[in-house]
Amino acid sequence: MNDSFLERRLSELSAGDQSVPLAYDDLRERARDALQQISYDYAVAAAGSGDTARANRTAFRRYRIVTRVLRGVTDPTIDVELFDQTAAAPIVLAPIGGQSRYHDEGELATARAAGTLGVPMALSTSASHSIEAVADVSDAGSQFFQLYWPTDWKVAKSLVERAESARYDAIVLTVDSQYPTLRRQVIPNDAEETHEPTRGVLETDPVVRARAEATDESVPSFIQSLEVDTGLTWDALDKLQKWTDLPIVLKGILAADDARLAAKRGIDGLVVSNHGGREINGEVAALAQLPAIVEAVGDDLTVFMDSGIRSGADVFKALALGADGVLVGRPYLFALAVAGERGVYETVLNCLAELESVMGSSGYSTVQEIDRDALIKRPSTCRDR
Repeated sequence: MNDSFLERRLSELSAGDQSVPLAYDDLRERARDALQQISYDYAVAAAGSGDTARANRTAFRRYRIVTRVLRGVTDPTIDVELFDQTAAAPIVLAPIGGQSRYHDEGELATARAAGTLGVPMALSTSASHSIEAVADVSDAGSQFFQLYWPTDWKVAKSLVERAESARYDAIVLTVDSQYPTLRRQVIPNDAEETHEPTRGVLETDPVVRARAEATDESVPSFIQSLEVDTGLTWDALDKLQKWTDLPIVLKGILAADDARLAAKRGIDGLVVSNHGGREINGEVAALAQLPAIVEAVGDDLTVFMDSGIRSGADVFKALALGADGVLVGRPYLFALAVAGERGVYETVLNCLAELESVMGSSGYSTVQEIDRDALIKRPSTCRDR
């Protein structure tokens, strides 16, 4: 075996170098112990009864891996090309806002870990640190900027231009989180003010600061008044494409027809996602929609899958169903809470090592070889439903 992620992690584990648990459930419980209750509740919150979040995990459990043998696999490789850039693995660290809730260094720690591993990180509009500060610590790692499009379009344009100037590699427009939602875990109103993290991306934006000055408001007060534009239509993408030459990815696509519309608009990529089950109770599982969306767009767009990824085996299943890559969210967030940069590094490395192990054990040398034949879908049961 060459110097693979698997070899690296096995070597570290044999040396007793382990800051976070390997198993997701154990990691989540460690994070619960490390965090204030309101921070933990915010991280695990799901819409309504949590039905969508459960559906995401059930969808993964229904697919089982079919092992192939005697295929001469010795050193599986998991590097991929994403928007003309080589990534060490088909994994992007999902955009999660306000990471200072979970660790003092927040997104800076996450960016350093991602850069060390050679995987992209997506920075949220609601991040605790600025676009430029995160770029500075990334160790030349690939970065995406996730945009929540505000009603003030000049702010949106400024954010996109800053990301391009800071040499980010793509713009990820979230399109499935426009409306407030009821979640099982809700931060009490009297705790919200003290719990609210810094908003480095917005607080450092020159248009935001100018707008606040013009309206005689404090910057934090003006930011509080900013709302996501619920009136966006497909035509808004024409404006976004004029603002930037970076690849544009739409996050939150679940319908094949929407995927086709994105392709017709010249969009570069999609994230098949239901926002981790946080937006709509009873929504379809993201993994369940992945095959139809891949079929709808063919090779015209880069397709990522998000929502419910917990392990390298999950990544393998998403790739087998046609995804070019996946977004991983809650696992690295919990690891950040437990052990900061080192925690993020270990948890993502665990995922990469398991992906290599699953590939090698099931007979696949490269990510590109993994296809639908690698899985079998077992019948649904009453328990699944």
